[in-house]
Amino acid sequence: METEQSHVNQDIRFSPAPPDPTRILVADDSRNAADILGVFLRIEGYEVAVAYDGREAIELAATFAPKLVFLDLGMPGLDGLETARELRRRYPEIFLAALSGMGTEEDRRKTDEAGFDLHLVKPAKPDDLKRALRLLETESARE
Repeated sequence: METEQSHVNQDIRFSPAPPDPTRILVADDSRNAADILGVFLRIEGYEVAVAYDGREAIELAATFAPKLVFLDLGMPGLDGLETARELRRRYPEIFLAALSGMGTEEDRRKTDEAGFDLHLVKPAKPDDLKRALRLLETESARE
């Protein structure tokens, strides 16, 4: 006789993966922050790649083909603004979300000029991240 518990486990084990999950790239020099955001997005059902600097993000984007990139602005070397400009040049349709500890009008102007679609202030709350994901879905539905 099958118990309720074994039935629940069986449902979890054999639940189908979402068809063609949206690919999201996370780039942050704080490994903990990048990895935590990556885990959150995977739990939400997205396919995720994580980079720990701007150059790695650009390299990963070439092979991973993300629809959305969350970019920390304060990365050393190639910062988030420079990385966004390069990603926007190479992939004009990509959705770019800035992650920054700063949220002044000047900060937002800089992210707009660099080609970001959205500016989120760290630490980004789950509701802010979900709003970014909804914006991405809205943009994708228009294509």
